[in-house]
Amino acid sequence: MVFIVVDEIKLSTWKIAVTLSIVVVIIVLYTIYFGIDPMILLSINPLILIFAITVYTLSWFISGIRLKIIHSSVSNKVLGLLDYFYARLLGGLVAYLTPSAMGGEPARAYYLSKKTGDDIATGFAIAIYELFIDIVFINVLAIIYSIYYLPLSLPVILVSAFVLFAWITLFLGVVYKNKIIDKLFKFLIKILPTSIRGKYGIFTESIRLITKFVIRPLKVVMIILSTVAMHLFAGTVIYIISIGYGGTSLLNAFQAYLFALALGALPSPGGAFAVEYGLTITLKPIVVVASRVLTYFYTVIIGLYALTRTRR
Repeated sequence: MVFIVVDEIKLSTWKIAVTLSIVVVIIVLYTIYFGIDPMILLSINPLILIFAITVYTLSWFISGIRLKIIHSSVSNKVLGLLDYFYARLLGGLVAYLTPSAMGGEPARAYYLSKKTGDDIATGFAIAIYELFIDIVFINVLAIIYSIYYLPLSLPVILVSAFVLFAWITLFLGVVYKNKIIDKLFKFLIKILPTSIRGKYGIFTESIRLITKFVIRPLKVVMIILSTVAMHLFAGTVIYIISIGYGGTSLLNAFQAYLFALALGALPSPGGAFAVEYGLTITLKPIVVVASRVLTYFYTVIIGLYALTRTRR
């Protein structure tokens, strides 16, 4: 039993090392291809850097507020705001250190279930509901803005359209008990381990419960405002960084942010290549590198800090 646990840890460490290596290699190759002097990254005004980090931290904090709003709809034990902040950071850390971005949701679910004593399926339903909101917001806007950048933005349109169709279909199938979707879920569940199959009912009921209680005027407004705010602040980080390298418009920075997140749905380690391509559609190469380095390694470092604080 000890051997299995140790082997799993070794495997996870190997995956993390591979993911970090791929991200770094892609960034290095990007700088070489565009002839960017790596030393120029160190020339940015420290005040700009501090301001960018502050705004980015604020965006994560707002995401924690939104998580608290959603979590309070289904759990009898509401946590402190710092716990939701940590939950979001842990999700970001795992997503950035695993071969695909889908690692963040289970991490948040695990943390919430351990802190509250709720079933992990309930925590996973909350994480998936939260992800669904972001998917709709990001991909709808990404498609709209992509029209102005065709044909470069064609991959964004294709990926966003597919992701929206898949998620909306599955989500509505769970909430409204669509027969076709329900059959698909039951088929998929049969191939899962017994321990997970037993959680399916809790998961779907939690999703329906969230939908039932969240769809109230005040909560809807709060969730919409927090979603818009967290993404606007995160997009503004790119704009702030660009000031140190000649600047760009706030709209271009926000568009680049949306394109990067939309393409980040592709199963590439840490979003490598996909995120860089999305940013390049509207930004200068030097801004792409600087913003990518800051946002990626900030999330890893602050996520590790959250890990040490929570000991999870």
